[in-house]
Amino acid sequence: MASVGLRTRRVRAALSALGVAIGIAAMVAVLGISESSKAGLVAELDELGTNLLTVAPGQTFLGANAQLPEAAGRAVRNLRSVRSAATVTAITTASVRRNPYIEAAETGGIAVYAADPGLLATLDGRVVEGRFLDSASERYPLVVLGSVAAERLGVERLTVNGCPVQVYLGDRWFTVAGVIGLLPLAPEIERAALIGYPIAHELFGTSRHASTLYVRANPERVREADSLLAATADPQNPENTTVSRPSAALQARADAQSTLTAVFLGLGAVALLVGGVGIALLMGALAGLYPAIRAARLAPAVALRSV
Repeated sequence: MASVGLRTRRVRAALSALGVAIGIAAMVAVLGISESSKAGLVAELDELGTNLLTVAPGQTFLGANAQLPEAAGRAVRNLRSVRSAATVTAITTASVRRNPYIEAAETGGIAVYAADPGLLATLDGRVVEGRFLDSASERYPLVVLGSVAAERLGVERLTVNGCPVQVYLGDRWFTVAGVIGLLPLAPEIERAALIGYPIAHELFGTSRHASTLYVRANPERVREADSLLAATADPQNPENTTVSRPSAALQARADAQSTLTAVFLGLGAVALLVGGVGIALLMGALAGLYPAIRAARLAPAVALRSV
């Protein structure tokens, strides 16, 4: 009887099969897109590592901006749970421009930081062109640009016609020593110009009070490092110190993808259930009408026979 129904009601059978196929295909597509996105986030987390922590000064009890001690970086490096640490200090009195004819207020969102030579290793970054600051070059007017900062300044190469490319930082020229690649866990460094602490102190009076302290903890001791960083960085006022993990944002995105997957699967299941009930009702209604339609077709023949 099923095969007879498929042969005699081909349009209804085709529409029923098409509806079920569309529903299943939609669920598979939703599940595949969500899972692939989640897999990409997890792979990015595995590549970047979840053991990068940041320490920053918070606010005092009276609402004033706190300040990390100058020895915060050295103290944190002595922890057994810490693999490496590096500091950066914002230089708010200086801006970086392509030339001195550009207004100082037009910074293009590029910040200027004094940075430790070990910053790149702590962030697990790489230099796409040139080299990073070291103990020798940090004493001279050399600058390393983040990828976004280099793009905004129009620095495509480190040399033009055999001459080194320079940018106007503060009130003097700095030679571009290198360009850093992408840093998903430290996007603020991508939009910054980095110079050494000695030259920053000489030209701008910058101290070693860190604006941000980047810490690469041992993967097996991330929680231990997290619990000790505030008291180690600022023993006198640990409550004024903020400790965060940049990878937490990526982890939250991965968790959100899992939640959305469950919601979409639930909606898809409800849609398939409603579609299946609708198909069953339609088929039942058509099956009920079929005897009446057949009787109506046979009525003239029966009348003629009776005559």
